[in-house]
Amino acid sequence: MKTDIVVTSSSEHIAKILSKNSDFDIHYLKKNKDGQKYFPDGERYINLGDISKRKTVVLYSGSPNPNDSIVELEFILGLLKDRKISSVELFVTYFPYAQQDLIFRDGEINAAEALIKKWIDFYKVRKIYIIDAHFMHRDWV
Repeated sequence: MKTDIVVTSSSEHIAKILSKNSDFDIHYLKKNKDGQKYFPDGERYINLGDISKRKTVVLYSGSPNPNDSIVELEFILGLLKDRKISSVELFVTYFPYAQQDLIFRDGEINAAEALIKKWIDFYKVRKIYIIDAHFMHRDWV
């Protein structure tokens, strides 16, 4: 059975390589009516188009703009949840906010832990693959 690969904007270069494999259906984000991926004020436009309800892997990188990319990922995961796609996996080539994976002072957040928990608990991501997850030895992983 084929796997749907949903590609974030920062991972399109990897998807081009994967598109040579017939086991994958690659889904790029669509552009808006003006042919853009951003609205004039800089907000991201998100449209996945049609996607099946089979196993789906989201190919994601937080680089080079972690703030833009995390918003894009949130909306993609929200769309997949709304469409009741139950087998979602996340492949992360660059983890945003990984440098904030411990709390040193009052008022800080363990951003890495918070993101992973939200992806699993709220969006129901079944598996997460992370390249160079330097926080792998933490007890919350």
